[in-house]
Amino acid sequence: MPAVEAAGTVVAQATLPGGRHLLAVSVPEVARVAAAGQFAMLRAGDGLDPYLRRALPFAHISGEVVSFLFAADDPGLAWLARRRLGDPVGLLGPLGRGFELGRGIRHLLLVAAGEPVAPLLALAGQALARQVSVNLAGSETLLAPLVSIIPEAVEWAPAAAGTSWEPPAELLLWADLVAASGPPDELRRLLAAGRGFGAGRVQCYVPAPIACGLGWCGACLTELRRGPRRACTGGPVFDLTDLY
Repeated sequence: MPAVEAAGTVVAQATLPGGRHLLAVSVPEVARVAAAGQFAMLRAGDGLDPYLRRALPFAHISGEVVSFLFAADDPGLAWLARRRLGDPVGLLGPLGRGFELGRGIRHLLLVAAGEPVAPLLALAGQALARQVSVNLAGSETLLAPLVSIIPEAVEWAPAAAGTSWEPPAELLLWADLVAASGPPDELRRLLAAGRGFGAGRVQCYVPAPIACGLGWCGACLTELRRGPRRACTGGPVFDLTDLY
């Protein structure tokens, strides 16, 4: 579906432990077609300051509402963190290539190898709505501050012995689909398991510095085995077999 330029309205906002912010926006024309792993470009100020929008992945998609999870670590994101109930928020979305949750998937393993966690939370919600069993693996430091927004039906998996976030081998075998998010250097550690799964079995959200969101500027070029690809149009979700 093509991206939509929309005027949303803030319907909920919260500051979570650790300082991250959750912003829920009612924007029916985007929410109805959005998928986990996709993102939106949000206006982040009054007028043209700052000029560039902020690219944020969906953290939750439900009915007419999409939610975003972010740290207010630049002036534009700080402006978004100050939005209150009823405030307008302009955005363009959904954009990018998201996770593919095939019809035959019954067991989903989410792997938080680092930030952002938001795309995994969105995928958990969509999977649970389809009666898919969901396990979540990741470091306690990363996930504990988010306990209030992780669906109760998601099972937490302890990290494998001697690792900070890697899932136990038995969970990798249990999963029909592994969805991971984090820096490429961390995702590489899934390679040994992923090679045995084949294409489509391990899908990875790779964070990139998305500036325009439309494939024009090239700021988000992501290195793949067969050459670079723009994360905003060809990603930000890539198959593990395409990455390494």
